[in-house]
Amino acid sequence: MLEKIERVVAPKHDKNYHFNFPFASATGKDVLTTIDLEIGYQEPLLEALSIAILKEEKVAITGKNGIGKSTFLKTVLDIIPKLGGEYKWIDTAKIAYFEQDSIFDDGLTPFQVVHIKYPHFTKKEVMSLLGNHGIDYEMATRDINTLSGGEQTKVRLALLRHQKGNVLIFDEPTNHLDVNAKEALKEAMIKYQGTLILVSHEKEFYSDICDYEITLFVT
Repeated sequence: MLEKIERVVAPKHDKNYHFNFPFASATGKDVLTTIDLEIGYQEPLLEALSIAILKEEKVAITGKNGIGKSTFLKTVLDIIPKLGGEYKWIDTAKIAYFEQDSIFDDGLTPFQVVHIKYPHFTKKEVMSLLGNHGIDYEMATRDINTLSGGEQTKVRLALLRHQKGNVLIFDEPTNHLDVNAKEALKEAMIKYQGTLILVSHEKEFYSDICDYEITLFVT
């Protein structure tokens, strides 16, 4: 009788994501300008860069792997020193930054990571925030470094949910993300009212978001 019973496979439900990046007060016109900016470590990676990114523009930074896209971001964010030239942020810029290769401390759970960022949140608010980003209770309560790359990305996106800014900077945010998460992220970026600087290698992702590309290359 058991052999004759038709097996019923539990339906798989696509996860719903609710990404959002809150907007602070507007900036002036010239958000970021660089003049003959040299980036790199011991030696410049590229020719000197002179660019201007304006208020509410959404810009994709593109180029081959290893060309210096992340180095450019880290330089203008003063994480690593410039080698020459100048860069200037408008004094009203409030920057929210998604770092591609940020590392979490061993032993922390996603719940703890979010609670450290937002200590005034209740347990329910932390779990709700993580849930909106695709992190369920089981994931939220185990060591974050045991999560997949995509799951860790979703935790990092959750950390931006209540960080008000007027300049959003993303370094390869789509790495390891599933299709539904990418679509939700794209929608949130399109809706964002401020300036967006996006490092990405996925043209099919950023082409609907960004006004233009700045392509880095060695001359």
